[in-house]
Amino acid sequence: MIRQAEADHGSRPDLLTTAERAELVQLLKETAELRRTNEILKAASVVPPSCNEIQRLFITLVSQPLHDAAHRLGWSAKTASHPDPPRYTPHTQAADQR
Repeated sequence: MIRQAEADHGSRPDLLTTAERAELVQLLKETAELRRTNEILKAASVVPPSCNEIQRLFITLVSQPLHDAAHRLGWSAKTASHPDPPRYTPHTQAADQR
């Protein structure tokens, strides 16, 4: 107690004051908590994504940008032009030649 009182009064610069000691204890507690949190986050990042998460990522990263680009270009399912099916297939051509 005498050495601590001397440190608090400044006559013992080699020792921590009561305030410094309290701050050190608080910082050590915060460091331990941050390390625990960091370990939890590392462990959580190892868990593979669920099917819904994969689907959401696909829509966000692939499907939606393609849809937006097609919309900007004026393409849509309603205006897409598909070639007409052939009028004559090999089967119908053989029947017509008879």
